[in-house]
Amino acid sequence: MLKLAGYINLLISAAHFAALFSLENAFRLTGVAPQMARAGEVWSGLPATLTVIVAVVFAVFGIYALTAAGSIDLRLPLLKTGIYAIGALYVLRGVAGLVFPYPDGNYDLFQVLFALAALGIGGLYLAGGFVTFSK
Repeated sequence: MLKLAGYINLLISAAHFAALFSLENAFRLTGVAPQMARAGEVWSGLPATLTVIVAVVFAVFGIYALTAAGSIDLRLPLLKTGIYAIGALYVLRGVAGLVFPYPDGNYDLFQVLFALAALGIGGLYLAGGFVTFSK
């Protein structure tokens, strides 16, 4: 389970890095274009910088999962705590995406799909952590 979660996170990270080549289209596709337009008003490089930061965070999440699964031989700090914290963050993201609509009061397909994906990935982390650390 953690191996799958790790590879999914690395894929999400790679998608964020790939999005740097067409940020406006990626933002429009994922529904964050208005927020990123406002961020760009603060500093034109902010949307790209935020995208890189998010990509790095997903990569770290993936590395933690793959390390806990035994696929990568690293000694990461707070590995067990990190796995459960990442799982909890994903579950909270998923619940929030399903409970809270956009500011205009509407839901859209991507919001629901991303929320369900977050719940699934969070479940992989939590269940995988339980299986891995209960041995």
